[in-house]
Amino acid sequence: MRPFFGLMLLACLSAGAFSLIESISTYNAIIICLLTVLYFSSRHDVDLGDLILFILVITIFERVLVGPIYYLMNNNIVSNFTVNTLFFSSHLATDLLLVFICRNRWTLTLKKSQILSNEDFKRSKGPSLADAPTMGLFLLFVIFDLMLLGENTLRNLEQFGVSEEFAKQFWGAQFFYNIHAETKSVLQAILFMLLTACVVISRSKTNSRKMFEKA
Repeated sequence: MRPFFGLMLLACLSAGAFSLIESISTYNAIIICLLTVLYFSSRHDVDLGDLILFILVITIFERVLVGPIYYLMNNNIVSNFTVNTLFFSSHLATDLLLVFICRNRWTLTLKKSQILSNEDFKRSKGPSLADAPTMGLFLLFVIFDLMLLGENTLRNLEQFGVSEEFAKQFWGAQFFYNIHAETKSVLQAILFMLLTACVVISRSKTNSRKMFEKA
């Protein structure tokens, strides 16, 4: 139980640290660096390593995707409603893609092996320890993205032809918007704790197997 509580404590501390980072570029750099470290730490396990690699690639893609949206926001080119819709839709699309990747990770590993003409498929043992729980976590990301999109729509009903008199009663609807940074930080921290735990367990099993073979 001690390792479990230790990981939970580390997750809480990480979530707090993520939420305190105000610079978007710094936050993105830390996320990408942590995923990179986890990837190189898991290369002994092709299944776990590929899962982390896929998450890393999609994370970088997501950061590139939202880059132009920050330009639109900082230069007041479009309305806040449009900016928020683009942001939340981009996150929703990439989180749905990550759910798909986690669900089909083994198949994607075999496809990658065929494309690169390497022998990873021989070392692949099927679904990794992290595939299912990571997919469940990204489903939580998707649900929260949908809540943000729905609330953004509710807050801007006049954009869809609803009378302003009726729509203005929902202008203050921003519960999910107010907690989205903290919520995403918590989910992100849990993701890193989950992946770190899986890497530690995988390396421990590998080392134990090597010691057994030497004996």
